[in-house]
Amino acid sequence: EIYSYFMNNGVSVINNSWNSKLYPLVGMDEKMAYHPTYISAEADFWINKAFETREVVSLAKMAEENKALVVFAAGNEGMSSPGIFATLPSYNEKLRSFLVVGAVDSNKITKNGDELVLKGVSVPLFSNGFKGAINYALMAPGNNVVAANAAYGLRDVLGKIDRNEFIAISGTSQATPYVSGAAALVQ
Repeated sequence: EIYSYFMNNGVSVINNSWNSKLYPLVGMDEKMAYHPTYISAEADFWINKAFETREVVSLAKMAEENKALVVFAAGNEGMSSPGIFATLPSYNEKLRSFLVVGAVDSNKITKNGDELVLKGVSVPLFSNGFKGAINYALMAPGNNVVAANAAYGLRDVLGKIDRNEFIAISGTSQATPYVSGAAALVQ
């Protein structure tokens, strides 16, 4: 169980570069079908739905006990709201140590004195928004982030070995570690 592992090892900031493609705050399911009844569903319905994923139960327990900051990626479907796991504080205010992270294109942001200047579309179209989660949401660089290549040394479908140690990749899963890392440094 991740709860025991994290507690026994003193982990207090947990990065979650994953989420669900279920969007209760805008009424969309995993297949991008609209369900108006989702918006009026009771909080317990959504908490129980999220808690079908065992890891989320452990993360919520740690957050509720104020033993960890739980950071979730918003998702990459261009929705106006994050996936269900990142929206749990909207249904249970005891989960105050949750953060949801969206992506921003840092190449479209400059600094003019003490002000940040956004040029063009600084939020990539893939990044989910924060509808219903604005009080516990942040943006971080998530467009064309250079990172270690998880496929390094593996063969592709044509049998060619991937020799790229680093690749540029985009998504809220690339933005979330910025926030988790900054939180760990602050702590």
